Amino acid sequence: QVDLGKMSGPPPCNMLTDTERRECKLLLDKLSTEDIISLTDTVCNRMVSTDSREEALEAILMYSESAKQLLRRKKVRREHIFQYLWGTQPDVGAITRVPADHEVSVVTEQIEIDGRGKSV
Repeated sequence: QVDLGKMSGPPPCNMLTDTERRECKLLLDKLSTEDIISLTDTVCNRMVSTDSREEALEAILMYSESAKQLLRRKKVRREHIFQYLWGTQPDVGAITRVPADHEVSVVTEQIEIDGRGKSV
């Protein structure tokens, strides 16, 4: 959990759903620690100081307005999206030819599918 005492700004007003948090964390786990720290600074507008990768991940998830917004960040590259999709959907061969502008839609649809499947 991120130490709220380290935050220099107000807490975020929009939050990811539990499913979005879980699935975005799976995707973010594909990024290097350096990219995670950089992404934390960007997403949190340098308002949060973190001491570890886990704190940084929690801050990113806490301050992200939506899964779509998070997936459009430069640090979340095509290779990370495909690694995530491969882990959630072994038959990803058909998805590998998706145009770059549709990648975010594919991942958000996968998050919705996972959420429906796990809520039953």
